[in-house]
Amino acid sequence: MPDLLAGTTVKAGDTPIAVSNSQAGVYTATITAFGVATTGGTYADCGVAFVAPTTGRVLIPFSGQLANGTASAAAELSPFVRTGATVGAGATFLASVIDNKVRSVAVAINSIEHLGSALFVSGLTAGSSYNVRLDHRVSGGTGSFGFRSVSVIPLS
Repeated sequence: MPDLLAGTTVKAGDTPIAVSNSQAGVYTATITAFGVATTGGTYADCGVAFVAPTTGRVLIPFSGQLANGTASAAAELSPFVRTGATVGAGATFLASVIDNKVRSVAVAINSIEHLGSALFVSGLTAGSSYNVRLDHRVSGGTGSFGFRSVSVIPLS
């Protein structure tokens, strides 16, 4: 992917607009593999569609309020990046994972915490459509999730 260096002529398609979405609904879940299944509360997909910039690189800041009242059990959020402009659909580009909390945020205490992180993604095809959605999971017990937010910021 070409870099946009000093002196480079920049075209509108080189740096598409940043996009974001947030969902305030609070819900519970007991799934132990990343996904969107819930056991109660108010759930809505927290995700956005975006167009890859010329560089093929974006930054995905994300956050959420998490809790899990079960001793030694975690509640976790992680972005899942797919191809195409429909949030939650398309071929996997980058799946949700637990990766030393770089690609996810997690809490394993008996209080509610609001946590965030940012994921650097490269290798996207310039001008192609992608989507990112926050998926959740627990390592055990019942997790509580809410006030989630995800953004996509094109990088030069």
